[in-house]
Amino acid sequence: KKTLSEDELERLQREYEKLSKGSIVKLKYYNIDHYEVLEGMISKIDLIERKICVVKREIFFDDIIDLNF
Repeated sequence: KKTLSEDELERLQREYEKLSKGSIVKLKYYNIDHYEVLEGMISKIDLIERKICVVKREIFFDDIIDLNF
């Protein structure tokens, strides 16, 4: 799993603050032993557990390495 730089983490944090239910996103995230790209609508955002649900898949913020709207 790739370790993100401080700048990358700050950029992602700014993107997380823009997330809203119903938004269409494209993200790259770590899944078990490889990276996957997923595009779809956000159906749930959990800021306590730091995860989002996109196309019925729960993804933790810590596993996301790229996020676009």
